[in-house]
Amino acid sequence: MTIWRRYIRCLLCVMAVYALPVNGMSKEDSIFNERCKHLDWPILYIVTRDSVLPTFTRVEAPEGCDGIGITNNEKVPGRMVIVLKNDTVYDSGEYKKDTAGMTIRVRGNSSAYYTYTDKKPYKIKLEKKCDLLFRGNENLYADKDWVLLRHALCETLVGNMVNRAIGMEWTPAEQPVFVFLNDSYWGVYMLTENVKRSKCRVDIDKDGYLFEYDAYWWNEDFHIESRYYYNYTLKYPASDEISAAQLDYLTAHLQTVESVFHEPEGLDSVIDIHSYARWLWVHDIIGTRDGGGSNMYLVKKDESPESKQAMICAWDFDGSYAKKGQWSAVHDLWWFWWFFNIPQKLFVNEYIRLYDTQVVNLFDKLVYSIDSLMETPLVAALDSAYVMENQRWSEKNKSASYQLQTLRNYLLNRKTEVASLMDDLRANYVYEAVPMVIDAETYESRAFDILGRPIPETTASGFVIIRKSDGTSTKQIRIRN
Repeated sequence: MTIWRRYIRCLLCVMAVYALPVNGMSKEDSIFNERCKHLDWPILYIVTRDSVLPTFTRVEAPEGCDGIGITNNEKVPGRMVIVLKNDTVYDSGEYKKDTAGMTIRVRGNSSAYYTYTDKKPYKIKLEKKCDLLFRGNENLYADKDWVLLRHALCETLVGNMVNRAIGMEWTPAEQPVFVFLNDSYWGVYMLTENVKRSKCRVDIDKDGYLFEYDAYWWNEDFHIESRYYYNYTLKYPASDEISAAQLDYLTAHLQTVESVFHEPEGLDSVIDIHSYARWLWVHDIIGTRDGGGSNMYLVKKDESPESKQAMICAWDFDGSYAKKGQWSAVHDLWWFWWFFNIPQKLFVNEYIRLYDTQVVNLFDKLVYSIDSLMETPLVAALDSAYVMENQRWSEKNKSASYQLQTLRNYLLNRKTEVASLMDDLRANYVYEAVPMVIDAETYESRAFDILGRPIPETTASGFVIIRKSDGTSTKQIRIRN
């Protein structure tokens, strides 16, 4: 009797694996399902309540701001089952707030806006914590928040490879997966950790801060103003949880940091220069073309005077591997433009030191790593996944092997380009420039030299920043005749 009971229990488990996900699938989706099972990747079966897809509203930036994004992105409750090699390795259960199930919503800005198919990037929020990457330590890795990236998978794999090789403090773990949404094959995604405060992600104290210099600040409910082009948005504490004292502290801290740029010394007293130099090198190595969309995440680990502001990780690589013969778009953006223009040479020294001791040899190491990756079953599975992707969404994606080979060749060429750019950098150690600020109320221009000292406008040339009363900004370039 005991043997029969075990047999029946095993049979029911097998039936659950096959019956639950494929219930209601079309013949075409069932074929996709069988093909996915043979590739030994996790398959995420997501069924939303009443089979409703999450919706959102497209929104364009106000005048003087950059970007196109989304808002009103609806959270839809549902259930998620993960199957690997015909075994159910995770089941969230039916949705019940704080107890079981999950919610799914569209995430991103331009990555969601410019996606003209139903396949969008998503954010998954579990009602109970779990490590969806199954790394064997639930106490450390379990979390409620996860991300499904929809494209630039090979770019993300290599971008994270650069992150780790250069020694960024944290790099999100990732795993390609197949997704079925409401019994329809939705394609291949990258399941990854998001940027948030936690012991296994961004490890900061409870009195610490995680925030972003954000090109899409205008699309958030709350921001802290910067004297530069974009503004800051909060990740931790959340904007609806931060206390008045915390907000005053963080605002004063950011004002102090930005004011130091115009002083003859003291940069290393407020920021972790090494983390900034590493972060910039990630983007200069991979030639990022979308500076504003590069997700500039910052931390201050606690409120102690010893805690310096640092950059935590590079994120979002869909605008990378594009610049040829030039620095990345980030190089001339935000504070980095100032770092190469202010009299303080601390950042430039560290940037050059990193190149001489690490980056100069990093390109060959990355090429070797890509060559090794291309010999793995992961890439063979990605090749097959892209065949299905093109069939499902009528796209024309190149194979993963082709994409990785292209990235490999880019990095080989980039090695020579960066060496030439570094020669120019050493020859022109600090560039000449004169920033200008225009008062938002009177629109009378006020000019300052690189030390922040007022100078006559008739002698001024260079960048002009116009800060309007609504917080938006525009940039101009003044050229002195």
